[in-house]
Amino acid sequence: MNGWCNKLKETLENTFSMPFEVSLSIVDGEEHFICIPKNEGDLFFTVLVYLHNQIRLIVKIEPQKYGRNMLNEMALADENKKNNFYEYLSLLKDVGAKVQFNVNELPLEQYPNWPVIWQSFSCKITKVPIETSNQQDTFYLISEWLQHGVSLMLSLLTVNEMDTNIDMDVIAGEGTKYMVLSTRYERNPINRRICLLKKGYTCAVCGTNLFEKYGEIGRNYIQVHHRTPVSMMGEGYILDIDRDLIPLCPNCHTMIHRKYPPYSIDELEGFWEEQNYGFSTMAAEPLPKLNNQSNVIVGIVKKDSIDCFKQGKAKVYYFGKKFPSKYNIKTIDYFAPYYEGGIRGYYDVIAVRTANKSEIVTNNESQDEDIRIVLDLGNYHFISDTPLKMKLAYYNYAFLSLQSLLENN
Repeated sequence: MNGWCNKLKETLENTFSMPFEVSLSIVDGEEHFICIPKNEGDLFFTVLVYLHNQIRLIVKIEPQKYGRNMLNEMALADENKKNNFYEYLSLLKDVGAKVQFNVNELPLEQYPNWPVIWQSFSCKITKVPIETSNQQDTFYLISEWLQHGVSLMLSLLTVNEMDTNIDMDVIAGEGTKYMVLSTRYERNPINRRICLLKKGYTCAVCGTNLFEKYGEIGRNYIQVHHRTPVSMMGEGYILDIDRDLIPLCPNCHTMIHRKYPPYSIDELEGFWEEQNYGFSTMAAEPLPKLNNQSNVIVGIVKKDSIDCFKQGKAKVYYFGKKFPSKYNIKTIDYFAPYYEGGIRGYYDVIAVRTANKSEIVTNNESQDEDIRIVLDLGNYHFISDTPLKMKLAYYNYAFLSLQSLLENN
């Protein structure tokens, strides 16, 4: 476990671009990991994480001995910071954590307004139950909740990404009030953390998840794109995480910045769809209205599978990882392949089942064990050589009735 301290330190410094100290202590036979932003004056805070009886995760956050200036800044946090703080609290509760945050020994929620004088604070986060089947799972659990504790604190402080060319030990010298001071709050790494907690680690354009693609080295890694370039944010720009930040894999993030200003997300999705499916949904027609008789599901066919579907010889069709939950799979009777600009016919659906992707795709490139929804296809019914176009729903699927499909032809 002692070796974990260095790994945790590295993870924290990579995440927050500031120096940390991580130590291990044994209390009543339980391993307590203690994280402190590196400084020589006890000016900041400590985050302690441990597993109690292997069933309960505990996070405790307290100010260091001389953290008065830090308390003052937290008390005077602006509305943006307070909004981020409350949003982070909400996100922790959404994943099943119980949070007790006290200011001046009273729960923060008991104050009618944000307290402007902070003599003290303490925070305790409890998560039950926890799931760890091996040492690796335990390490990632400890790492994740150390980061949560640090993020909650930094959401109320003015901290910016540090220049990687600057020596951390110089920055953290005695008398330093804060690690990195900045008025460009939109660069605060906490915005990135909140974005990823809300939107996940799957690329918003191509659907790549780096953990699924590369294993452990890709766990909890993805880049975050500013829809409005930071260089174009004028003074006083108020960053909205839902509107302004979006997760992109390194490939898509590079492509979106191939021009300045960057391409929009819709434009990049259009390029990706055109390359992978032969068309872009951006140019498609309005989505047909759903009704109680909906029994045909439409799905895009990739370029390398078009010939099989065009000839009516396809036997299966499988969906991506984000099959729309609003569709009732029990009512799917027909499948209409969408390729080269529209629909030309439909298949009878013999069965709807689930399978691992590696069971469906037999080439050596597919080792994924994630579950996909699979349609077993029967007879093919040709409609017309003229493609029926439509606006496909989220993640490229639409649900409609066979009657409306035939009437629209």
